[in-house]
Amino acid sequence: MLSILTADEAKRRFGALLKRADDFPVILTRHGHPRHVVMSAQLFEGLLIVARAHEKRKVALAAKSAMARFAKRDLEGGAAIISEAHGQMRRLDRFSNR
Repeated sequence: MLSILTADEAKRRFGALLKRADDFPVILTRHGHPRHVVMSAQLFEGLLIVARAHEKRKVALAAKSAMARFAKRDLEGGAAIISEAHGQMRRLDRFSNR
């Protein structure tokens, strides 16, 4: 179950924060506004896997769209789609390999 703590509570009860974050994300607020999320590395890795799968699906759709553009002899449009999809994958890979 998602938890919400103020930044001050998180400082005072850091050990409890880490225990909660082992099971569920913990949202930290400052001045009543969500500012950060603390979660286990395992959950974070799971989110990266989901994000990668989503990006791969988007790339597959982009490739199909690009092929349709190429078939209509719109080489610039097809190349632009491929370039954008490639950039998205590179950004995600760079982030996930940290």
